[in-house]
Amino acid sequence: AAQSAHREETEVVVTGERTSRTVDQTAASVAVFDDEAIRRIGGANRVQDVLALIPNVQLGAGESAPAIRGNSGTGVLTSADAFLGGTRPRITLSVDGRPLSFNEFVYGNTALWDVARVEIFRGPQTTSQGRNAIAGAIFIQTADPTAAPEAALRFQGGDYGLLQGSAMVSGPILGEELTGRVAVDYRTGDDWVRRTATAADLGFDPDRFGQLNLRAKLKAAPKALPWLTAGLTWNHVDHYGPQSSAVQGSLDDLAYRTLNGASWNVRSDTGILDVGTDFGGGWRLETRLTYADITVRRFAIARTGDARIGLTERSAEMILRYGDPDAPISGHTGVYLFDARQNERIDLSAFLGVGQFRDVQDSQGYFAEVTARPAPALTITGGLRYQRDHQNRQGSLGPFVVNYVRSFDAWLPSASIAWAASDRVTVGALAKRGFNPGGTTISFLTGEQNPFEAETLWNYELFVRGHSADRRFGYRANLFYTDYYNAQRPVLTVIGTDIATAFRNAERARALGAELELDWQPTKTLTLTGALGLLDTKILRFSAAREPIVGRGFARAPGITASTSAKWQILPAVTIDAQARYGAGYDSRDGSNAAGGTPTLPVSDRFVLDNQISWQLRQFRLYVFARNLTDSRYWLELYTPGFGTPGEPRRVGAGIEARF
Repeated sequence: AAQSAHREETEVVVTGERTSRTVDQTAASVAVFDDEAIRRIGGANRVQDVLALIPNVQLGAGESAPAIRGNSGTGVLTSADAFLGGTRPRITLSVDGRPLSFNEFVYGNTALWDVARVEIFRGPQTTSQGRNAIAGAIFIQTADPTAAPEAALRFQGGDYGLLQGSAMVSGPILGEELTGRVAVDYRTGDDWVRRTATAADLGFDPDRFGQLNLRAKLKAAPKALPWLTAGLTWNHVDHYGPQSSAVQGSLDDLAYRTLNGASWNVRSDTGILDVGTDFGGGWRLETRLTYADITVRRFAIARTGDARIGLTERSAEMILRYGDPDAPISGHTGVYLFDARQNERIDLSAFLGVGQFRDVQDSQGYFAEVTARPAPALTITGGLRYQRDHQNRQGSLGPFVVNYVRSFDAWLPSASIAWAASDRVTVGALAKRGFNPGGTTISFLTGEQNPFEAETLWNYELFVRGHSADRRFGYRANLFYTDYYNAQRPVLTVIGTDIATAFRNAERARALGAELELDWQPTKTLTLTGALGLLDTKILRFSAAREPIVGRGFARAPGITASTSAKWQILPAVTIDAQARYGAGYDSRDGSNAAGGTPTLPVSDRFVLDNQISWQLRQFRLYVFARNLTDSRYWLELYTPGFGTPGEPRRVGAGIEARF
């Protein structure tokens, strides 16, 4: 389903690991979608629509981030536990080089209009990214300003009240020395769950969603200073929508009958400054500064969870690069600094009282990477990062008090070796260490803090990349084995006569599996792709667990996932695109409680088919699409038997797009 790296005259270049490499040169398991590949996915307008096609990536449900290779991107804390203790995500989602905050990631529905490329890395990325990347990383690079004028318009609509309008204009301001680009995207519609509660009942509309994205970019390359380049990006996002699309009872009904619910409004204004200084001889200094002002509102029934969050984030990164890409020695060294200050208020006065928290987090990362090419066919890369994360969280909610000040640090090495067996085949191996800091929350049963320690892992992979002589056929594969140490897990524990969820560290766990991608262009009018993911997870040692969890697999870790796509140009102006995706069943939770408590809550296999037919008429493209064409019904995650979040039902729509 991802874009082929082999049929293009210029191979796809990925930059998520802070170094520009082609897909064939990238040792890590990465899936790449460019603008054309995204537009081939019928009705795709959120990053989740891309993630759904990637093997060994499991979509999140409601307030959950995706899981990569069975490792939940949300982190061990969710819902109220995360609000009380602060979040510790395991996946970073970066847009134009700025990692999004947790609420932006989970509730923001990141849009895909005017995006140049999406890169999804499976496996730890803490050596290159630092914080929040032990499971993997997602990078979105929006389109840059162009020296040649261009513009685009798109309007689309569909069932469930979908209406979307998008526009883009790009071109020179002062010739090639200063160029600019402006993009706007607005989408609104209805959720597909039938709720008993109405806006009159709740004081807010639980069924509507809407999102506005505004983005402006400037790029400067002054002729008087040929060694200098600079870019400035401003981005505004305003998203409103239900907290989750949970249903009760039958999947055929898709109804939620309880008189409660919540919706989130996430608004952010961000600025990114990029400056590049080329000293010549392969030496280049790159500096990036980011600032974000984020306001989050949670709307709930009065006194049952209405919340406000104010957050400011700042980061600074400086990277010194040396050596040309084909030089015997090349690499980079750099420093990354991050600071976040968050104020939170939640009204639970119907149960506990009003809670107020202040959370300060800062991170420092010092890193280096060196690539040596001792022979034309041999490439050896080594990297090292020192990462330090600090959290200071203070506050209270009724009788519950948080006073948590901790720092965690780690040395994070990585190494890879690649051998070009021929001009068509590359094989190699990699090893890297991953790290995620510890944290805390409050036990609702005892009122005491529940701290947990940092988790680490070692990830080992073998990889192969190859293509045919005419580049009409290509393949990429990674085999991996991951050793987890002190893995952060939720576990049932007995307190007095009660059973409650606590958060502990499992001494050992492991995951192993593979990812395979194929692409084939049998004719000029037909392109086929296929991808397969295999995964086996197991908790090996967990002395703090009182339930029979040892020997069981991770939650949300299907053993088999697969996707395939076809692009068939049946007429010069008519193209049919289709994508099919399959996922084996999995457990919603780790392990089960032998005493009759929470079961693993398994969900069944699913098969989903999406398609699109488009007509290209000069600058105009007309299209109709259907997502989940067969209206397959399946659970993404169960919370109790018969209550959970299902996958989206069938959605159909049509649109028109013009590019000039």
